[in-house]
Amino acid sequence: VSCSNGCASYGSCGQCTSCNPTPPSDPCEGVTCPTSVSCGSAGCASWSSSTSCCSSVCTSCNDLPPDDPCEGVTGVSCEFGCASTGSCGQCVSCNPDPCAGVTGVSCTTGCASYGSCGQCTSCNPDPCEGVTDVIGSCAFGCASWGSCGECTRCNSYTDYICANAVIVNCPSGCAESGPCGCYRCR
Repeated sequence: VSCSNGCASYGSCGQCTSCNPTPPSDPCEGVTCPTSVSCGSAGCASWSSSTSCCSSVCTSCNDLPPDDPCEGVTGVSCEFGCASTGSCGQCVSCNPDPCAGVTGVSCTTGCASYGSCGQCTSCNPDPCEGVTDVIGSCAFGCASWGSCGECTRCNSYTDYICANAVIVNCPSGCAESGPCGCYRCR
């Protein structure tokens, strides 16, 4: 006999009398298994089914999240508060200084009140305003002066004539005196 798998037995004359049995066919022959994919940090989204011919493998990956467009975005720092913000919530412009350009009044008598920016808004009243000066009515000059430089009392005639008089002090008594005092001792 002619055997495709080889002869199993031979006769006395060397002829093949029986063949080897045909081996069973491979059940996985011609089967194509799914190709595994590598997903890295994204991770595997789906797996193939495990069969007698093929093991379970990763067939698709999870989608990576989109890059954060606001990562690393910083805003400006404001002393008087933020005026406007950008798309990521960061401050892009500041409120102006509310006291910029604010000026106060200048006072010679001291400041009476201050504004919110520390500027003087009103002055103390002039303590000499309305003070009466009597110098104009003093025929013999002024006898005393006030704190504002005003004449508060006029010289009398006696004050006037005695201003330069030579007055003496006499332990033994006065021999001659006048309206200003003693002029000559005894």
